[in-house]
Amino acid sequence: MLDTPGFLEVHSTEELAEHVHRIRADKARRDESFRLGKRPEPVHLPFSKGFETRPVEVLHELGVATSFFRESPFADIAHLWARFRYCGTLGTNQSRKLVLAHTPEDVVYHHKMTQSEQLGVGFALVIAKRLLARWYPEFRFQAIDAEVALKAGYIQRVGRVVPTKISKKRPDYFLVGHNARGTKVKIFVLECKGTHEDKTFLHGQLAKACVQVQTIEIGEKKPRSLMIASLLKRDGISSYVLDPPGEEDLWSGEEADVPELLDGEPGEATLTARQPTSNDLVADSPEQSAQHAVPAQDADTPRLDDLDGAKEPASAPEIVRIADSDRPWFLGVLARSAAASALIFAGDVADARRYTTPRQRSTHVPEGNEQELFPADDFRDPPPDTALSTYRLPNGATFEGRSYTAPLWGHKVLRVRCGLESTLYRQLREGKVARYWRLTRGITRRLGLGNGPSTSDHVISIGGAGTVMAIDIENQ
Repeated sequence: MLDTPGFLEVHSTEELAEHVHRIRADKARRDESFRLGKRPEPVHLPFSKGFETRPVEVLHELGVATSFFRESPFADIAHLWARFRYCGTLGTNQSRKLVLAHTPEDVVYHHKMTQSEQLGVGFALVIAKRLLARWYPEFRFQAIDAEVALKAGYIQRVGRVVPTKISKKRPDYFLVGHNARGTKVKIFVLECKGTHEDKTFLHGQLAKACVQVQTIEIGEKKPRSLMIASLLKRDGISSYVLDPPGEEDLWSGEEADVPELLDGEPGEATLTARQPTSNDLVADSPEQSAQHAVPAQDADTPRLDDLDGAKEPASAPEIVRIADSDRPWFLGVLARSAAASALIFAGDVADARRYTTPRQRSTHVPEGNEQELFPADDFRDPPPDTALSTYRLPNGATFEGRSYTAPLWGHKVLRVRCGLESTLYRQLREGKVARYWRLTRGITRRLGLGNGPSTSDHVISIGGAGTVMAIDIENQ
């Protein structure tokens, strides 16, 4: 079931964009938060109504994207559970459409929310990477958790890893793509949504996303963004995509500069945050723009509640700005955070820690009360038995990683192996991020060839960053 291709419906129309814009405008009359943003626009879909994907690809993207959530001292247990919890959630129907394998009513409310949020991330990443691969075939994109990246540059009340009233108004991920030589780098902001409810609720989620994707600024411009919301139903899963315009280039330079940017620790930078101006606010008319102008606010004024269910009108969220001069620094942070994410997915947390800045590790944070991504007490010299194992794919290629098991009925075991292709893993262990970037070009093609037909008891997924997820059902 995990390897059975299913058709995922994907929609993006002028009618959808206009409807979401009207919802945002209506919310803005009661909540100043919704005044921030740009008018959403549909994207050009390079496929007709959708495409086929496999449930294992969705789970693979979700596993890599959420690897930074280290809830010590139970991080390993949490990651183990994440490998298994959605294995039976997705499937296909007789029409070969991708569906939920059970009805949402079978899940209690708070678990339903978690399920829709996390599966929304998985579907959004699959769709975003499929779109970007068609738009920019010479680029390869990786996803980096936005909170983790922003945490590398200190700013008061900005960059927390734990959800806060402020961070909920920022986007989920940065999608960063580079060409084969690493001389051109593009960036997209990604906001992921998912729901078991109806389209009305989904449209409201996209209206909120219009705000979140506009809270990041690089130089004087907003980066281009993708907002993707998925409707998770028993009779089929469908996703809706919108794309506020913006700048897509992050950095360009000489090939000789790339190792210096990526292989050394980027150091520290101080980001700035500013209150929105009238130019940042969506206005349906000049009269409405004047009527809904956001008043100036003292920097120490406490933030009001999140957009959803706030009892008081929320002020427009601050805009985090990466200065033009900090573009090379930000590129280094993003590339090394992506490397850390791949290593954590493979199970090598100790080496991943070397790719994060002191502020990301919370070992040098002025506020001192933020959750640590890598608690120092957990990462002294690791014992020898924590070394990764080497696994072989059917075509002879190998990857380094860890194996996780869970008992099934009938004396069977579900085994999930997660890792990183062996050559790429060695590059990261040696601190060669630039070379890792170059070698990831075509990695899915190199590892995917010769895998042979999958069966219901044997499933393999190859990620663009060289990550591997292999799932097997074995006899005890």
